[in-house]
Amino acid sequence: MATIQTRQIAQTPQQTTSQFTRVMRIVYMVIVWGFIAGLLVQFFFAGLSIFVGPTWWDTHTAFGRGFGVTTVLLVLFALLGRLPRRQIVMASVLVPLYVLQILLIELPSRLGVIAVSALHPVNAAIMLGLAIVLAYRVWKIRRGDTSSY
Repeated sequence: MATIQTRQIAQTPQQTTSQFTRVMRIVYMVIVWGFIAGLLVQFFFAGLSIFVGPTWWDTHTAFGRGFGVTTVLLVLFALLGRLPRRQIVMASVLVPLYVLQILLIELPSRLGVIAVSALHPVNAAIMLGLAIVLAYRVWKIRRGDTSSY
């Protein structure tokens, strides 16, 4: 008698995730790219404040304060999208970095160490770098590349 051998085909992570998870990952990807765009807009507003006129600082401040909610949304959609733990932790790091961003403007002048405020753009650059890493990693996850989860 002949026996029939069957081969199991390995499923990629994209094939094993639910429709809800896939949608949450797409939303996460949109938010992370929106966060990157928002940071670039913030750099632009800061540049306008320096080179065009100080009235742009109000725009920079208002946009920055409203923009912080995206850090919480990133964590929320990373969890809903069942992203790998490292991705969730990295997204979570943006929340305290954002709080630090505000504190770097508010506290130094009140404490009399205004030079510490110079770390504000450095922290923004760190947030931008981290956001780019998050965007790259979620792009790889969406492609099904599991090489560096």
